[in-house]
Amino acid sequence: MKKYIFVIILFIMTAFVINGCQEAVKVEKAEVIKQTAEPNDVVMATKEADLPVPPPPPAEPAIVTEPLQVPKAVEPNIVKEQPKAEVQIEPNKPAEPNVSQAQVSVPVEIAKPAAEVNVVTAAKSANQSFVDSYAALLKNYVNSDGYVNYEVLKRKRIEILQTLDALAKVDAGQYEAFTKDEKIVFWINAYNARMLYVIIENYPVQSSALARLWYPPNSLRLIEPASVVGTAKWDKYKFTLMNEEFTLSEIEKRFFLKEFNDPRIIFALNFASVGGPQFRNEPYKADKLNEQLDEQIKKYLATPAGFKIDEKDQSVHLNGLLQDTWYGSYFTAVYGTDKKFKIQEANVRAVLNFVSKYVEPAKVNFLEKGIYSVMFMPYDWRLNEPSSMR
Repeated sequence: MKKYIFVIILFIMTAFVINGCQEAVKVEKAEVIKQTAEPNDVVMATKEADLPVPPPPPAEPAIVTEPLQVPKAVEPNIVKEQPKAEVQIEPNKPAEPNVSQAQVSVPVEIAKPAAEVNVVTAAKSANQSFVDSYAALLKNYVNSDGYVNYEVLKRKRIEILQTLDALAKVDAGQYEAFTKDEKIVFWINAYNARMLYVIIENYPVQSSALARLWYPPNSLRLIEPASVVGTAKWDKYKFTLMNEEFTLSEIEKRFFLKEFNDPRIIFALNFASVGGPQFRNEPYKADKLNEQLDEQIKKYLATPAGFKIDEKDQSVHLNGLLQDTWYGSYFTAVYGTDKKFKIQEANVRAVLNFVSKYVEPAKVNFLEKGIYSVMFMPYDWRLNEPSSMR
């Protein structure tokens, strides 16, 4: 019996020893596997050991970067379009390096001023056609002394009608593009051309034997309405410019004496009479305006009909154009003075101040220091034609 019990105990102990050896082998094998395994095997081993899952490898975001490079493929097309757009806008200007799209759009903004330049060019072209036609008219029918051959001009009236037709083609938009001096010469030339037309419409001057007892046969006073003198006499001769109706007297008051406020312009006008300033046989031009006006004034005041001093009688004689009832009052705003000519009325002081700027020094000295009376000479209404020179 004891023998059987001993055998059983020995069998159990042997079983425990064998099981312990097997467990030891498993642990040793696991350690060997852990030391020699690849990264993926480690992951599997750790999963088996219920360890935390490691974060994704950092190499994966590289997959996302490749779509972000796609816009770079469009850049060559943009670069090619930039020089093309610039060549279309400024064909004569060489391309500049590194021009951005914002810079390329800048020349497009310049298109508006270019259009304005075209308006100015059109305006000057239309006006130049009138000036050229008018210049030819003056050359053919006005002599160097300012006398007009109305007899021949009336026979060839088609020439003045062509000139006035050219004038009518200047429109309001084009006129607004003119400079101030260009506007002044435009109206001076227009006024003088229209006056030529008014005279040939009344040439030769018709008068009765009774009327000729009072006035010369070619006096403008004989033209109806005979009771009206000055530019207002021609108010019935209306004409249209820039879609607006005008008369010669309206041009004088509205432009020459009000808007431009320059009394010098009076000496540039064609009054079609011997008593007025000499009719210039060339058009007025913007780039020569001041020179032409000053020459007109000096020439007129150098004639006995314009201005003279009588030292013996202690008197100064001025043309009737310069009295208050005609143009004299318009000089006050520009040439009025309280420092000189104090014994004279305000308007007369202004006229004398104006005259003293254009006459010779000896006459200026008399005007400023002398004691004299001022008188206005009768106006000579004879037509400014060659027969009046004799």
